[in-house]
Amino acid sequence: MAAEYSTAAGLRAAYLASESDPVAVVERALDQARVAGAEYNAVSVVDERALEAARASRARYAAGESLGPLDGVPVTVKDSFHCAGLPRWHGSAVHDGEPPSVVDSAPVRRLREAGAVLVAKTTMPDCGALGSGVSSQFGIIRNPWDPSLTPGGSSSGAGVCLAAGVTPIALGTDIAGSVRLPAAHCGLAALKPTQGRIAYTPASMTRSAGPMARCVADLEAVMEVVGATDAGDPWSLPGRFSAAGWGVERVRGMRVGLLTDVGYGLPVEPETLAVVRGAADRLSGWGAEVEELSLGLTESDFQAFDLGFMARILLEADAAPDGRGELLLPLLKTWGEPVRRASALEAARAAQTVRAARDRVLAAVAPFEIVVAPVLPVPTFPAEAAGPVDGVAPLYHAAFTAWFNQTGQPAASICGGRTSVAGMPIGVQVAGRRFHDADVLRVAHLLEAALDLDLPWPGMTEKEAGRD
Repeated sequence: MAAEYSTAAGLRAAYLASESDPVAVVERALDQARVAGAEYNAVSVVDERALEAARASRARYAAGESLGPLDGVPVTVKDSFHCAGLPRWHGSAVHDGEPPSVVDSAPVRRLREAGAVLVAKTTMPDCGALGSGVSSQFGIIRNPWDPSLTPGGSSSGAGVCLAAGVTPIALGTDIAGSVRLPAAHCGLAALKPTQGRIAYTPASMTRSAGPMARCVADLEAVMEVVGATDAGDPWSLPGRFSAAGWGVERVRGMRVGLLTDVGYGLPVEPETLAVVRGAADRLSGWGAEVEELSLGLTESDFQAFDLGFMARILLEADAAPDGRGELLLPLLKTWGEPVRRASALEAARAAQTVRAARDRVLAAVAPFEIVVAPVLPVPTFPAEAAGPVDGVAPLYHAAFTAWFNQTGQPAASICGGRTSVAGMPIGVQVAGRRFHDADVLRVAHLLEAALDLDLPWPGMTEKEAGRD
């Protein structure tokens, strides 16, 4: 993807100036989606109807009737979304052979209504259960920065396609870090919005749809399209997302929490810690009042969270017909054994523990408008692994992300730097108060602009994408 076309805003400008057109851009995106599927296992299905949508977009631009900033912009959506006429595996062989979806999920429908062109669905681990890209249906999903390493998860293929230049924007989902973790691994920007800000079904108190992109401005553009209520989600919020426009002067006096210790989990690797502290120092230099905090969570809190999380996975697998639940990724079966042994009382006690931990997190972060934290404690780990450490629960390394799902707070990820030896991206998380998504994105945007990293994206060449 040419640099000037690597963002939705860049494509929009090119279309308006007649320097490019949606058909040419979508043709290239389709070619690259096929390559990303073959090379990185990043694509579950290519939507061959995309060219028809691109031609309609080109006609609108020619008539001066563009639908807005996303008209003609190619997009991928995670395999977890329903897209009419396309298969949905939810990352797992458990669902192989099921009929195609008959309707679009609400965020997908809104993207189409805004003129965005769906070119492909992207791969994910089974049932969105991992912070890595290991799937019983799709195999090992690989990071284009280094194919031996993970792209993170569970919006794994979405992160790959953005980093490789297939499309400038993507839609993922996040229940414990699933857009923020791949963003960190792949050098991207992503937002898990306030719970309910993006209507999504099946409705959930902790899982949300979330935009991913190469820059924060594109996150804002997507949020202005998909960040709205829908009757199908009883917990969706009224109103619509609107981006903020303030600058660094607004940061003066802002109370910022620096979170580098959750209370349990893996220690934060020194380079990651330095990048996160550097972001906090930048805010301090603009006049923010930065104070360190700890969430005070315990191993018992994580075990309770883990029990409830895994129960959701086993319920989905067990509901599959014809014994197909046995096709669930083996490591998830092993991970789920304590769930099958737990009594109803133990399950209720675990849920109570999670609620109490959530309330402690809310109390700890309440004094702060913004919290700056790692996305994960290490920059990367092997593609074949469920997590950075063998023998522990696969989401143990998601301690910094998972609890913002429990509290319902908005949390974004941006690229804060790169490792000194391998040059792999390092993510920084920016979280905020519920309903203040626009402020979270604005702080993320200011940090992104100040860092000005100019990443050497690992995009595929024209020849690799089938265009000599």
